[in-house]
Amino acid sequence: MIIKEEQINGIRYAIWQLTESIETLQNLIDKRFAVSLEGINNPTRQKERLASRLLVAHLCGGFQEIAYQADGTPYLQSQQAHISISHTKGFVAVAIAPFKIGIDIEYNSERVERIAPKFLNAAELSGIHQNQDAIKYMLLHWCAKEAMYKKLTTNEPDFTQFTCHIQENKLTVVYQDITHTFYYEQNDSYSFVVG
Repeated sequence: MIIKEEQINGIRYAIWQLTESIETLQNLIDKRFAVSLEGINNPTRQKERLASRLLVAHLCGGFQEIAYQADGTPYLQSQQAHISISHTKGFVAVAIAPFKIGIDIEYNSERVERIAPKFLNAAELSGIHQNQDAIKYMLLHWCAKEAMYKKLTTNEPDFTQFTCHIQENKLTVVYQDITHTFYYEQNDSYSFVVG
């Protein structure tokens, strides 16, 4: 079910909390459109695929065919709009806009601590100890850098080369000479970034 839907600076996005069975999600899809689950054996991944298609349909006012570029970036075959899709344990997020966008959602988990040195630069690593909730700090950085990567759609860069500057309800990510502003939300269940 959709638990959040908003529009901010030309970006429409929605978040789905996965509580339904595969069969229930399939029954929600317009029968004129087939959503292929071919090659997806994991039931969780199947639910994520179905929910992402339902979110796209909701945001676009009807079902749309989604294709993928060679680098894995999703796009709508019948519209000029750009989309971005993200999923994590129990949640799927989709954003649509008339310009390139990036979105990422991650469930709150301490597993991020193991990989923090792979995506946080030295200044960000030193900032961990200055924050009351180190896990959310790390997750926010991960989401922001992942969203920036999706927005750039280049070969995956070294995430330690990205620098995040966090402000209230928005943050900026700098990579080389490119700066983008993203909006974020953190709660007890997930960390989320879009822009």
